[in-house]
Amino acid sequence: MNVISRSKARYSARVQKALLLSAIFFCSMLPARGQIQLPEGNGKQDLERVCTLCHELDELSKVNFSSTDWAYLVDRMVAYGAPLPKDRVPVVAEYLAKNFPGTGKPAAVKVTGPVEVRIGEIAVPFGMRAGDNLVLPDGTMWFTGGRGAMGRFDPKTGEFKKYPIDLRAGAHDVEMDKEGMVWFVAGEHVGKLNPDTGEVTKYAMPDPKAQSLHDLVIDPKGTIFFTMSRGNMIGRLNPTTGVVTLAPIPTPNASPYDIQVNAQGIPWFTEFYSNKVASIDPETMAIREYTLANPGTRPKRLGFTPDGVIWYNDYARGYIGRLDPRSGETKEWALPGGRRSQPYGFTVVGDIVWTSETNTQPPTLVRFDTKTERFQTWLLPNPGDQVHDFIHAPDGKSLWVGHQSRKGAVFYQVEVP
Repeated sequence: MNVISRSKARYSARVQKALLLSAIFFCSMLPARGQIQLPEGNGKQDLERVCTLCHELDELSKVNFSSTDWAYLVDRMVAYGAPLPKDRVPVVAEYLAKNFPGTGKPAAVKVTGPVEVRIGEIAVPFGMRAGDNLVLPDGTMWFTGGRGAMGRFDPKTGEFKKYPIDLRAGAHDVEMDKEGMVWFVAGEHVGKLNPDTGEVTKYAMPDPKAQSLHDLVIDPKGTIFFTMSRGNMIGRLNPTTGVVTLAPIPTPNASPYDIQVNAQGIPWFTEFYSNKVASIDPETMAIREYTLANPGTRPKRLGFTPDGVIWYNDYARGYIGRLDPRSGETKEWALPGGRRSQPYGFTVVGDIVWTSETNTQPPTLVRFDTKTERFQTWLLPNPGDQVHDFIHAPDGKSLWVGHQSRKGAVFYQVEVP
């Protein structure tokens, strides 16, 4: 099978500033742009200080977390570099459990089908995250390892290697150009890592409002395009000249998120805080938005089937959707795990859509056949709260799935037919 598209789900790029409840618990709720009034209590000021740097609080009351889930998430965010003193961790966890209690995550739904897969598990060392990943033709995998680091894994030898990136923010997304340079985004920078020397070249943004770079993609000409979740812009970097060009999103506060290039070399991206996806003219940077049918849709990732149709996962409502850009027609299918399943990782391979239900217990791997319109699901081995990234290996034989589990960061290698 040829890889038609690959989706890279990813964390907020501003890990060093505001990840206490950003990439995890705010990715567990419908995005919104206002502010609720937090209840008084010990821990309130910690939340306001850490979280609101990157996220709004409107939908906090809709989170259905148990006290155990809250404690686990707060502790893990601090482990990833959230600026919260250790003695405040139990205070914040107790505040959240008291003021925003929930029943916990919904049970996963297993749907049987004709496809058999084998799921292997590989633990990530160094205390790193199993972040966005990239698999090369020789099987080597590059991945974003959390705050200030990139990682490389050789499945032939089982060796992991850590590469410091000399940036305080957590690296986000990863691509490799034709010269073998590794590209990523982190905070307010695009970064280029030379794997041979470890040297990192940083490209700063020309506008201070260009913040929280999130995803990037390289088009057929070698040009870098990227999103920024807090700047409400799309960026383009000419790697030869180092010139960065920015373009504002027509929809205010859209939070551009995932970005992919279709077979014609046109970049497309999702607007996570609206019900829209959009294309970019690679020459003029003109943005054309496409409105999805349901106003409550919040597209997180996207990909393309060979017929040019765009597929996406609706994080807020628990759906898989399709958009035909020629007609503007949309259609959606409810995921087996229901409206609270929160699909995150996503990739499209041929006519098959793969996604994850990250908020079910346990999380699931979901296969959707776009021809038969049938689902099949597998329960992933460990409890956790973020199935972060999918990529299909170039040899067409496996999916690599990044997962933050309670046992630590792991990659699942999913052998597919």
